[in-house]
Amino acid sequence: MFERSRAFILGLLMLLALSPFGQASAVMPSPQSSVGPQACADCHKEANRIWAGTRHGKSYPGIEQVGNAREIMKRMEIRSMEKEANCAGCHITRVEKDGAIASVSGPSCESCHGGAKKWLDVHGNYGGKDVKKEQETPEHKKTRLAESTAAGRIAASELPTLIRGCYTCHFGHDEKLVNVGDHGAGSKLEPDSWLHDTVAAGFTPLLHRVRNQSEVEPLPRERRREIFVAGKMLELEFSLRAVAKATQNAPYAKAFAQRVKAVVAALTAIHEKSPIPEVGALLQAVNPLPEKIKLNNAAVLEPLADQVASRIDSFWKRAPGAQLAAIDALMTGPAK
Repeated sequence: MFERSRAFILGLLMLLALSPFGQASAVMPSPQSSVGPQACADCHKEANRIWAGTRHGKSYPGIEQVGNAREIMKRMEIRSMEKEANCAGCHITRVEKDGAIASVSGPSCESCHGGAKKWLDVHGNYGGKDVKKEQETPEHKKTRLAESTAAGRIAASELPTLIRGCYTCHFGHDEKLVNVGDHGAGSKLEPDSWLHDTVAAGFTPLLHRVRNQSEVEPLPRERRREIFVAGKMLELEFSLRAVAKATQNAPYAKAFAQRVKAVVAALTAIHEKSPIPEVGALLQAVNPLPEKIKLNNAAVLEPLADQVASRIDSFWKRAPGAQLAAIDALMTGPAK
């Protein structure tokens, strides 16, 4: 069962504080709180190796040459993605070195698990200078993990928090970036399929269990159903917040309004296959859509998005995946 553990509360509070529709520069941990992926690679060698082959791992250096980045920069009058908060906030891991800010990689370990400067040392201490991980006592491990969580670490097991973080970047584009810069209005984010295609999608393997070098153990089917449903609910929440912020009848507003309609249809199909109380409640709340999905309606849309977030929280805590076999036909991830 997904329980609201201490790590979940800390991580959720952090992500809520870093609202994607506030300062985009706060999506990544601050350079002052980060250590960079190499500090994690010293222990997590295999995880780092796989991450380095993903889109995230290969995106820096050279991020300004990827896709239409140069065209976006020109339209937005941006000279450097590394120095522009709206860009670096999602695309670049930065650290502070000798009082200066240095870019070290694309999205990496701390993008999901939180800035590690305050918890790295305790997280890597297994009971003394010469004590190796396999020698650590259960009591020490429990204390070590609790202390690193209290210092800001978001554990790999905290899927609700980690997956919400994905939407923070992939649905966190502001109106000017889309309307003026012609940046895409949100990714085609499907967490279940992304979690099982690490190299293509960019996920690190820390959400899985890495075994025998590069072999990845899939998450249990029951858990994957929960991820699939929660992902659709998260898309609805973030799309509602985007429409709530829209001020012009332009690509940003139109794209996210369409995303709301599409994900409501997807959630309706899920609910018809396997009735889910939380999904049923939010579908009732958002309809009729034409009366709600319009400009200058933040007073209605923001509370509605908050309701969706509350339903997501309730769904995670119930963890009803074992009862959702009927939705397997709708899922896009691997069959096994």
